[in-house]
Amino acid sequence: MENPFKNLEDLLTMVMIDKEKGVKIEVSFQTDEGEVVDIRETITKLTEWTKDKMSPRADDNTTRSQIFPLMSQAAGVGMTKLMGLAGATGLLADEGFRYSIVHMMTVGFYLLKFLQKNNIKLHTTEVPISPENIAALERQSKQADMLTSAARLGLSPDEVASEMIRRGVLTEEEARAYGLTPRLIPREEKKPGGSSSN
Repeated sequence: MENPFKNLEDLLTMVMIDKEKGVKIEVSFQTDEGEVVDIRETITKLTEWTKDKMSPRADDNTTRSQIFPLMSQAAGVGMTKLMGLAGATGLLADEGFRYSIVHMMTVGFYLLKFLQKNNIKLHTTEVPISPENIAALERQSKQADMLTSAARLGLSPDEVASEMIRRGVLTEEEARAYGLTPRLIPREEKKPGGSSSN
């Protein structure tokens, strides 16, 4: 199955969008001298550095013994407050998601320290996004969520795609573009009086 989001730019638009304002908020780093620091390269390097620090073989295990557990606790408490116990459990019970979210919280911690240490300021730019593009991104997001969740559960992506088509969440053309072969299920038609038949 192919990813509904074809590239990093589309994914970033999804996670960086402010739907109420109808804009994508792009952030860059800028020093007092006006030098622009590449935010993506910095985050990539910090992610790799943090991953190395998490290794049991690392010389300094402060990250592994203190910072990562701190972020784990923050994720558990914060997400429960934000989403309720059931919602937080549903996400954090997935080991891959749990590790990823806590790892990136740790990266965020070190990113903040990096900004403070180097006296770097944040510069934001708002890029307008049309309501049509926002709706399309939300549709792609919902499709990706349902299809990847099904894959994690070991369900057949083709069967899930068939049900999504029946519900109107996915079109046959979209399914085939994702490399899926749905088994089309006819929609139920309402009969007079409220009953339905195939």
